Amino acid sequence: MLSQIRKRTGSIIVKLLLLLLILSFGVWGVGDMVSGNYNDNAAVTVGDVEIGPYELQREIRMELNRLRQVFGDSFDVEQARRMGILDALINQRVTSTLMSLGANDLGVLVSDEQIRARIHSDPTFRGFTGSFDRNRFQSFLNRLGLNEQGYIARLRREMSSEQYMGSFDGGDLIPASTVTAVYRHRNEKRFADTVLITDDRATDIASSSPAELAKYHEDHKQRFTAPEYRRITAVRLEVADLAKEISVSESELEEAFEVRSEEFNTPETRRVKQMILPDEATAVRARELLDQGRDFAEVAKSEANQDEASLDLGVITESGLPLQELKGPVFQLTEGAVTSPIQSALGWHLLKAEEVTPGGQKTFAEVRDVLKQGVADEKALDVMFELSNRLEDELGGGATLEEAAKSLSLPVTNVAAIDRAGRDASGGAVSGIPTAAAFLDSAFTTAEGDDSPLTEAGSDGFFVLRVDGVTAPALRPLETVRGEVTEAWTAEQRGQQAAKTAEAMVERLKGGATLSDLAGEFNLSVEGAGPFTRAKPAGFNAALATELFDGVVGTAAMARVENGYQVAVLTRVEGSEPADDKTGFDDVAGRLTSAMQDDLLLQLAEALRTQHGVSVNRRLVDEMFAGTSTQ
Repeated sequence: MLSQIRKRTGSIIVKLLLLLLILSFGVWGVGDMVSGNYNDNAAVTVGDVEIGPYELQREIRMELNRLRQVFGDSFDVEQARRMGILDALINQRVTSTLMSLGANDLGVLVSDEQIRARIHSDPTFRGFTGSFDRNRFQSFLNRLGLNEQGYIARLRREMSSEQYMGSFDGGDLIPASTVTAVYRHRNEKRFADTVLITDDRATDIASSSPAELAKYHEDHKQRFTAPEYRRITAVRLEVADLAKEISVSESELEEAFEVRSEEFNTPETRRVKQMILPDEATAVRARELLDQGRDFAEVAKSEANQDEASLDLGVITESGLPLQELKGPVFQLTEGAVTSPIQSALGWHLLKAEEVTPGGQKTFAEVRDVLKQGVADEKALDVMFELSNRLEDELGGGATLEEAAKSLSLPVTNVAAIDRAGRDASGGAVSGIPTAAAFLDSAFTTAEGDDSPLTEAGSDGFFVLRVDGVTAPALRPLETVRGEVTEAWTAEQRGQQAAKTAEAMVERLKGGATLSDLAGEFNLSVEGAGPFTRAKPAGFNAALATELFDGVVGTAAMARVENGYQVAVLTRVEGSEPADDKTGFDDVAGRLTSAMQDDLLLQLAEALRTQHGVSVNRRLVDEMFAGTSTQ
């Protein structure tokens, strides 16, 4: 929500609230540094290396920022803790430090020149010309929250660890004979004939007796137990609701259009390729070759010694071209055309416009509705924060939820019953409540009779709730779920009947009967399956595939599948020779070698842990990341 607020802040009220938020962060972060709550203790100690709390905190937050690209922006420290990711990240740092210590023990050194070469060769730091760009490097450091010395120290540690662990990459760890045996085992092909005995074939199931239903109901309590329900009263504030009641004047719309005009202006873009040549004569010759119909990449290779990957500047706007000399000529090109040779401080350029996408400016009329919604949302945001403060004041003064809501003209939502999944007693979704997971979390962590704290709900809202009653999980009486129990009992009987038929078929197959004869007898269709391998038992239950691979041709087996039982008979076995599949053989060799290397590295890490010692200040780590779910 903070990012949304930053985008739309403008009023004195919101700015003051943001200041309070920043100060509250200071209490947790900067405040701890000033007050010395960490007492200069190390969060993690590896040998004689102490990793301070702020260093560890910064590194973990950097990793969490990367993980948010996968899990979404709402992914936070508390979720990382529950998933075990927090401990994994700490362990990752411990292991890298152990490897660095191991490198130091052997005298592995990384020179300043190696550091410089690594940084200058990193594509992340390459600029327009393909060479190292210090501005990009500094921008990268700023995003990480590191200075140059800190980054170089970190890189030196990583590079020494790489050299140390790289000693396990040399040589063939796995004998060719072992790889061959594993390849043949994994890639042996098998074929089978199958039939499917579905549950719904059993149509002669007798009706259940009252005693059978009662026993089934008792034996499957968990299936028929109602979840815990809670009765709650809630008051919520949401921008979308408040915006509906807010009027927006024409002058406000015109002002917003003027402020956001750039947002509605789509600049012209072009996909551009560029070659840089050493002198004018070479540039003129290259242009002549292009005029003769030669390919741009081909000419760049022969005249500028540039490979194709270095030619593409991507899709750019005119302002995105860093050299002033290039802007006019490039953005005057028609699609597919090439500039005349252009000189700059970097050399002589030839640029080609591969694709041209025209830009344009939307009119006030075209974006009027968007502007109106935006202005209304911004004003509603101010109102929401003001109301949230007043609501907290009312509740803090002893008012009930109902009294506070009435005083502020806010609607009250009463929910008779809700479970942890947001469903009511009939199984339907409860409406009229915030969709944010925080709402259900609060509903089931707030004690009966208590009010929850005022809590953010998603990106544009707040809520506070009271738990009025708790109904503990209870087995539903048989009378209320008789139909459901009868249906489940009947399905089980049909499954058991299908299993008996499959078992009988397997026994007869083992006795010499053929699958085709049995299929005709039972009115089933025979399907061929294969080839399949141990690694890819396509179309088979894993247990069934294992039985077929453990047997010889003619082996019969059965297994439960989604809607019945599958009976299979192994019909053919084909070996697989690595000489016919070099790629596959190399893949097996690589996987085995990688597994061996991983195992060796794990043993090495454990030995280094024993040699140097590792301690984690768990209390301090827990304090560092306690209550940080929104940060």
